[in-house]
Amino acid sequence: MGTVRNKNKVADLIKKYPETFCCEILDVTDVPAIRNLVDDSFEKLESIDVIISNAGYGLFGAAEELSDAEVDHIIATNLTGSIQLIRSALPHMRTQGGGRIIQISSYGGQVAFPGNSLYHATKFGIEGFCDSVAQEVAAYNIGITLVEPGGARTEFRYGKRTGCESNARIRRESGT
Repeated sequence: MGTVRNKNKVADLIKKYPETFCCEILDVTDVPAIRNLVDDSFEKLESIDVIISNAGYGLFGAAEELSDAEVDHIIATNLTGSIQLIRSALPHMRTQGGGRIIQISSYGGQVAFPGNSLYHATKFGIEGFCDSVAQEVAAYNIGITLVEPGGARTEFRYGKRTGCESNARIRRESGT
């Protein structure tokens, strides 16, 4: 089971693995959609051993120049969406006797640089959440792994500028 924002980006996988790759559209800012998809996925597949939470994007610029809508959206995507995905999966994993959640975070959850305040806020937040929840669910044979990659030559860091109102603010999205 995989979720994407745009199925066209994984059309080759859907075509190559029609019997083994089920692809669904998911907007991680839509909490009811997260819950419905998680519930439906566990029902359909009966058990899920590993969940990888990878949704996120960077919003770069001085804190005071970002709009309220931009602030709300990055928090909803990078922090709240991941929290709700994990919260939705935990009861199912507890019922099935265990599992593992892999949360993709960033080196930006450990250090802070100017012009990245909201990105860092979301990454520090998801890391604190996962560290705490990992302790809460360890007794249920549920593990949580944080992956904190550093800089890489990907579209996230080096891609085209999108959604820029000024040269000082660059928003790049990662994942599909």
